[in-house]
Amino acid sequence: MANGDIATPRAGPARARMTPAPTRIMIGRAAQGRPWIFREIVHFLATGEQLAPPEVSEIHARACCDHLQDLYAFYGEEAGVRIARKHISWYTKELAGSTAFRHA
Repeated sequence: MANGDIATPRAGPARARMTPAPTRIMIGRAAQGRPWIFREIVHFLATGEQLAPPEVSEIHARACCDHLQDLYAFYGEEAGVRIARKHISWYTKELAGSTAFRHA
């Protein structure tokens, strides 16, 4: 298994080539705030091309809001929102208007 500093789609295959006979790659911290990294890597491995990043609306709707609803369902509203704060900050860290979105 190849792991360590795989934070971009190109880094996965590059790291795998450094490991004798790798059959898998492991993603760690890079997935925090970027769960779409998995589909980016799969696309890169299949095509050799970089997948376009998700639209801001997808990040807001699918990543943030869906994740928040899942946290509410699992932990309840009070604990869910506390846990969601760090994830929402990670998801929106580099997006325009992220501060207003997080406050909303």
